[in-house]
Amino acid sequence: MIQPTPASLPSIPPSQPTESAPLPVRVALAGALALGLVSLVAVPLASQAVTNVEQSEASRRAETLARAMAARLSVTPSSQRSTLLSRVQARSGTLVAVVRADGVPLRDTELFTRVNTMRPPRGRSVFALDDGDRRLLVASEPITLDERDFMVLAAVPRPGGAGYALGIELATLLVLLTGLGLAAAVIVTRGVSSDVRAITARARRMSTGQANSLRALPVHARDEVGELVAAFNKLQREIAQEIEQHREALARLDDAERRKEAQIATLRHELRTPLNSIIGFADLLLSGVDGELNNAQREDVEAIARSGKHLLHLVDDVLDLSAIASGRFTIERKAVDLAAIVSEVVREAQGQARLRRITIEHVEAESTLVEGDATSLRRAITNLVQNALQHCRTRVTVSLDTDVREARVHVRDDGRGIRPQDMKRLFKPFERGREGGGTGLGLAITVALLELHDGKLGAESVEQQGSTFTATVPLHETALSQAGFA
Repeated sequence: MIQPTPASLPSIPPSQPTESAPLPVRVALAGALALGLVSLVAVPLASQAVTNVEQSEASRRAETLARAMAARLSVTPSSQRSTLLSRVQARSGTLVAVVRADGVPLRDTELFTRVNTMRPPRGRSVFALDDGDRRLLVASEPITLDERDFMVLAAVPRPGGAGYALGIELATLLVLLTGLGLAAAVIVTRGVSSDVRAITARARRMSTGQANSLRALPVHARDEVGELVAAFNKLQREIAQEIEQHREALARLDDAERRKEAQIATLRHELRTPLNSIIGFADLLLSGVDGELNNAQREDVEAIARSGKHLLHLVDDVLDLSAIASGRFTIERKAVDLAAIVSEVVREAQGQARLRRITIEHVEAESTLVEGDATSLRRAITNLVQNALQHCRTRVTVSLDTDVREARVHVRDDGRGIRPQDMKRLFKPFERGREGGGTGLGLAITVALLELHDGKLGAESVEQQGSTFTATVPLHETALSQAGFA
């Protein structure tokens, strides 16, 4: 594995996380304190509402009692009024009195012994009165007795007191704790959400290939979220290292590929040059320029020429197969007549077929336009015909037809056929699917050339009856239009 250089990795400063309670503990504490904050608002409001209701009820009770006493006193004889006041006060548990307009009570009572120094407000009203440890609400009702103006006063206990004050203090304390809880909850929540948002944003940037240019995220606390951030930082470092290693490997691979291409070009030149010389001198000897050859000499020179041409063809096949596999072999796509190519290949093979007393049957076809490179297609069809001539007994049949969107060239021989177990390795380089000569490169190159044309090669065979190879190539747009498929 290629190790990245230190300068190529991102600088990741060490973080100094602070000790912190586990996240569940902090969240629970924050929730408890948040409950107290809710009480900060709810308890005083509720207490005040209850107090207001109780004071309203006390005021109505005092007013009702004052009006009732005024109504009773207005119909009670003057000699019985003091007795009535005492009896009502004893039965109702409240304080009642009748006061003249100048503030002097009609009868000295417990209530107005303590308020004798104050002058009650005139008319109908309700007022508060504090008398030592007693807190009262007093309602006044005007009345006329014996043609003089009086006021009937009725006092009831006023809600509140020491217990109420203690309740308010406790509620205030609870509210304070709630406020602290909410503050803690906000701090915890903001810290967690901030870390999560930072991780999310960083992951998005990493997905665009920027992992090796990003600094590490800060770890704020030693808790679950801190562990998550630390783990993410580790993942980021590992991804950055992998990216750097991948880039260096690609650079080395590109360099190796360039060297390989240069070596292949050199190898092609170095191999073709002497082979062309051998073939050229053999042809020169066969031409008789340097003197006539006897029959034995001519046969030897012809063997040298054939071997040289075969070796040159083999070298071209190996180098072309390597170029196709590496993607360096390109073709020029245009409209070509596949029927004309097939006819030319068959005519060129007729001479070899006659020497071997083999019959080539060619079923002529109309012009068929396909999308491809004429030279590459010619080479693919030639390989199929030469393969058939090599393995047939007496006959080879070549035909062409079209089907919907593609053209198909069928090359059939009457040879021994191919065993089923050999069909799987038939199209692999340097593999021969049946007995006989050949290097095992012809069919592999044919498959590669057809695939460059978005085509394919298929094979069918029956032992002792022969084999049929079918090359399929897509039709050109013009042919598709004529067939009504464009």
